[in-house]
Amino acid sequence: PGLLLLRYYETLPRGPPLRDSLFASLIQHLGRARLPDDALRLFLSIPSFPCADKSPSTHTLNSLLHALVDNARLPEARALLARSSSQQLGLRPNAVSYNAILKGCCSCASHGALARAREVLDEMARRGVRPSAATYNTLIGCAIRSKQLDAAVRLKEEMGRKGVSPNAVTYAILMRGLCSEGRFEAAKKVMFDMEYQGCAASAVNYGVLMSDRGRRGDVAGMTELLREMRRRGMKPDAVTYSILINCMCAEGRVGDTYKVFVEMQMKGECEPSAVTYRMLVDGCCRAGEF
Repeated sequence: PGLLLLRYYETLPRGPPLRDSLFASLIQHLGRARLPDDALRLFLSIPSFPCADKSPSTHTLNSLLHALVDNARLPEARALLARSSSQQLGLRPNAVSYNAILKGCCSCASHGALARAREVLDEMARRGVRPSAATYNTLIGCAIRSKQLDAAVRLKEEMGRKGVSPNAVTYAILMRGLCSEGRFEAAKKVMFDMEYQGCAASAVNYGVLMSDRGRRGDVAGMTELLREMRRRGMKPDAVTYSILINCMCAEGRVGDTYKVFVEMQMKGECEPSAVTYRMLVDGCCRAGEF
């Protein structure tokens, strides 16, 4: 329907020029609708429309790269990126362009995924494209899924050498990786290191630690982390409480779960989400407390 509307618009006698942002949005929606071929056709036909920008922009290119990658068309995305700077297209790919390709390379933990992603990073350097925190976050996540935790740590250290500042997501990914290997104390140290580096910890980081304790049925450890958050002036969010409630329900501690449920409302820290209610109901049902 979007393409038909554009063609109808083209037949009208007058009207404002079509902006590049409209094409980028349409390409994104075509990708989400699992229509990557239509997205590619629209991208290539942009010069035929009466738009202010007679050729696609890097923003539109990035929308198409993501549409292709999200539909398992990585080879085509890479080919498009390779010719994007040709005379025909004349575009300048940026970090977002390469991040789309990295996402495709790292979408599975198959053998060699990290090596392929590393090649993309090297190509960025050759083309003078500066990586972003999102670039490294994707690489670190790939290393962890590939069970290469040491490589993930080295990538985080490389960020500092390249002048790319890690963000809260970087640290959360690394913390999850350490927790998955049973290195809880090391994960907690990473959180304190991030604060030393000037990146404030958040409920997300504590949520990673609480999830690890929850998988081990350590309700006391989770409760202590919740208290620690409050001592440090942080407000637990609905996700934080849901993690605690889910663990308590799994341990059959329905009475304690209800106390936490009431507490989160009495303290005014957050409102229970639909997920929170579902967990509480499921816990009561499993315990036979209908």
